[in-house]
Amino acid sequence: MNLSLLPFRPVKYIEDIFCTVIVGSKGKIVSICYNIKGGIENIYWPKKMNPEHGDNELWRSTCFECFIGSSCTPEYYEYNQSPDGDSACYKFSDYRNRQSAFDRPSDYAFSLTADEYECHARIDIPSPYTLPFYLGLAVIIKDRRNELHYFGLSHPNDAPDFHLRSHQKLIVKDVI
Repeated sequence: MNLSLLPFRPVKYIEDIFCTVIVGSKGKIVSICYNIKGGIENIYWPKKMNPEHGDNELWRSTCFECFIGSSCTPEYYEYNQSPDGDSACYKFSDYRNRQSAFDRPSDYAFSLTADEYECHARIDIPSPYTLPFYLGLAVIIKDRRNELHYFGLSHPNDAPDFHLRSHQKLIVKDVI
């Protein structure tokens, strides 16, 4: 399944951002391929020698985000992935009611390739829920001028908010 990510406000140098989503058998693994096309040289790409995992506010710079939510309760998980390898995982009992940060699952995987025009990032996440579940996708881009740009499946009118269930997609079957 291909899903376009829309900017909260237009960004001249970004041509397109879309995600290819593969949901494996019974929803056990969710693979998300983020594709960014355009003036990649305008993006600030964090670089770090020793990737870390933890509560590190990755959303304050360029990062890839994924939200996986229960279809039966307001509970959900948030996964943040920096291009430099840093990651953060959070569990929420309800809208923005964070219970805890948690360790990245052992079968979580991340890869990134980029050239001067295109970036491909892939995250494989073990789903905490069986189908159906909600899926929210986002990319935050920090540019060379230190401005943040927000891309998501949709946006509320007043500010970007990727935690809102109404801006996520219900996944009801395996998507290969």
